[in-house]
Amino acid sequence: MQARGFVMECRAIAAMFESAPDDQQEFVHGDVAGTLHLAPRTAQGKLATALDLMAQPRLVAALEQGRLGVGHAMALLHEISHLSPTVAGQVLAAVLGEGDEEIEATAGELRAAAKKAAITVDADAARKRHQEAKESVGVRGRPTVDGMGQVVTDCTATQAATIVAAIRQRADAMTFDDTELTEGQKQVAALLHALGCDRVGVQAVLECPVERAVDLNAAAESGVWGVDVRMPVAVALGLSDHPAVLAGYGPITADQARALLPCADLVRACVDADTGEVLAVDRPVRKKRWQAGDPRLAAALRQALIKMATSGGTIPDLTVDGYVPSEALGRLVDLRDVTSVFPGDATAARRSERDHRLPYPLGPTADWNLQNVTKRWHRAKHNGWHTRALADGTVEWTSPTQGVYHRKPRRTVPPKIPPGTALPPLPDESG
Repeated sequence: MQARGFVMECRAIAAMFESAPDDQQEFVHGDVAGTLHLAPRTAQGKLATALDLMAQPRLVAALEQGRLGVGHAMALLHEISHLSPTVAGQVLAAVLGEGDEEIEATAGELRAAAKKAAITVDADAARKRHQEAKESVGVRGRPTVDGMGQVVTDCTATQAATIVAAIRQRADAMTFDDTELTEGQKQVAALLHALGCDRVGVQAVLECPVERAVDLNAAAESGVWGVDVRMPVAVALGLSDHPAVLAGYGPITADQARALLPCADLVRACVDADTGEVLAVDRPVRKKRWQAGDPRLAAALRQALIKMATSGGTIPDLTVDGYVPSEALGRLVDLRDVTSVFPGDATAARRSERDHRLPYPLGPTADWNLQNVTKRWHRAKHNGWHTRALADGTVEWTSPTQGVYHRKPRRTVPPKIPPGTALPPLPDESG
């Protein structure tokens, strides 16, 4: 039943794609994402799976007959999706056979059989595919649990074995001050040292809650910048253990966030005390203010944090008389949106494109008329998709098929600091 349901879903998704006009097909996965509440990248993968499966009637038949489970079929699709239709069909014929009996091999065994068959069917084509695959290598990061992450490197098998051996040899040859480090920790330290990134450079955005009636001050000029970690100012001051957010990763603990502050440039983001809406953003305060004489000058750092938490000013009008937003307006929009505002899209705002909801010059270059979207969904707005901002900050998207999807605002109401609150002592105040 599960296998048949999987085939039905894939058949429906493939039919959506095939029925869409040619100029709309690259955006069909947006409807899939909105309907199934998936990230666009996940929906794009689901669409690709559906098209790949429907192109292999032998595999569809095996699923509908109950000869294969969904996991087994996905394992085979993974191994044949990059092959030509002819070669893929020959591989499936070799792996599945011609009978109607249930396939008893595990998913791993099917993968191995498909790999072997792909090479056997056409060794020259396998050699060519390997050369082409080498052009798509790269490095990417992904989060794991408990504040940890992985760096994944796509490379040849020989390169992978060489990298691992080199890291282990470097770790064995290095001397570490901390004698309690595990072998794994030494290897990570050796890799960071080899790459020259064992010194952390951070910029911290501190969310300072304010009453909306209170005026705030945001500088209208500043250089280009990037956000690495975002936390309530109460967390920075040690008054709360509310989670912080590390860009490109996600939530981290308050202790992890505070440990980054001594080497961070600071940016104050004034947010509505009741809703968490970003109202204004200051230009960065550079870390050299408290690192001029001693990297451990925690007192100077705390004074900077206190000033950010308690100072006021005026809310500026950052509207620009032109198409391109100013640095200050861009900072405000980036911190407000956090990511691309297409539903489920986790692309960081600063790696997206700033789109005018009402096309310029019909609509001004102002915070209420700007939003961050990736290039694909920016193009979608010029190909039948429409957006509008709702009163609570939600962005509503409507597709050409009249599907309506919502992206809620990325807001956090920071913990407030009650008047008269005493700050905790500095851990190194005696020094």
